[in-house]
Amino acid sequence: MPRILPRLLKALQEARSRPSQNRPPNVYRIKHRNRTKSLWRPVPELSYSPRGRTHSILLDELNPIFNHDNYVRHKTLPPKVWLSDSAQKTRAGASGREEDRPSTMSKEERDWWASPYLRMLSGPLRRCLVSTDNLPADFLIKLAPMQLPVPRTARKAQTLLPDGIEHPRFRHRRHGSGVYIMCRKVAVDYLVEKEAYKVVGQNVSIHSRLADQIGHLLRLRVLQELELLADRLQCRPAKAQDHPILRRLTRAEWQDVKNTGVIPYEGAIALLIVPPLNRDPSTKRRPEPSTSPLPIQDAGPIPKKPLPPISVLHLASKEDFIDEDVDEPSMIPNAKVPLYNGLALFPARPQRAALYAALNKLLYVERRARWREHGRPDPSVMSADEKADKWARGDQKASHAYLLCSDSETVLRADAVPLAIALWRIRMWEGLGTRYNLTPEQRWKLKPIPLPS
Repeated sequence: MPRILPRLLKALQEARSRPSQNRPPNVYRIKHRNRTKSLWRPVPELSYSPRGRTHSILLDELNPIFNHDNYVRHKTLPPKVWLSDSAQKTRAGASGREEDRPSTMSKEERDWWASPYLRMLSGPLRRCLVSTDNLPADFLIKLAPMQLPVPRTARKAQTLLPDGIEHPRFRHRRHGSGVYIMCRKVAVDYLVEKEAYKVVGQNVSIHSRLADQIGHLLRLRVLQELELLADRLQCRPAKAQDHPILRRLTRAEWQDVKNTGVIPYEGAIALLIVPPLNRDPSTKRRPEPSTSPLPIQDAGPIPKKPLPPISVLHLASKEDFIDEDVDEPSMIPNAKVPLYNGLALFPARPQRAALYAALNKLLYVERRARWREHGRPDPSVMSADEKADKWARGDQKASHAYLLCSDSETVLRADAVPLAIALWRIRMWEGLGTRYNLTPEQRWKLKPIPLPS
């Protein structure tokens, strides 16, 4: 101890004598994001012409024969929807070579990116355990084996649970490996009848409510995408008046859609009919919204009347009606927009209440963006005629129809395609577009639902 104390005192004196770094207290260093990396690198220029050469090409310092790795070409980073001005400028690295930086999408590329059907088809391919076909991942449901709690002396057991249905921001993937099945209820029936899940392991099982759990998580993904879409719109409120992503149709517009069967709005990718929920007759309260991944215990009373179909495809233009007088109709199918009925899409009242609240929150974000851009009207300084024109009356009032749009201009504000894909996956899961006259042994052979053009 007598030897250590002098050393400690000397070290403290030296530390006090050192100049301070003038760093303010409680300030943490910001960890910069690593630049997106790819396999791209510039390829050296090479001339195969004999003019001006004094020696063979094999004697060059970098030649394509002995240094072929330096001449391998790779793709650059894919283009992005939007890039800041600083990100668009290329920088010179330490070696003097230009860094790999993504480019900005053109208008045509943004049109492709704004289509939910092209986005689904461009996803990674996975092999379906049911049909043994290679399909895009958005057409499939991933099932991952999870360990079950068993006694210490018992044999290990596993069960297959859905994985990756929820958004990664809310729940990460549990397992890296797993199997994929078609996004249809009949695929689960086939797994149970044929015990096809035994390919994962002999001690693997499936619980009896797997289909209900998958349907619940698919609907939960829609609520999560609505929440994320509202966050994106808050970051980019500009051009809310000219290019809205979500708006409510007026009563006159909704009546015209019902009469004609056409949704003639530019960039429309979905139309949701979600009325407000009725109050409970006994408690006089509306159900509380629920966004829990756990199963809902009280889904509400069973409706007495049969529910309408979950989704119906409507034409996107009045000019797309088939003319019977035409001898050779077009081989390209007409563009269609799905109309979703909220009562059948979300049969559980707590989840439907969460859907209604999320849609209204998104409308509030859009309204605030318009006020921020154009200013909020002041009723105290407006005349009676201006008030009559400003506030809707009669058929000009808002209906319960919510129109979701996505085109080359709206993607500059926020990406609504993941929400449209989540809605379409529910449609596929419920088996719309299938032939129900098939036998149970033939249902598992059904191919994915063809996408509307």
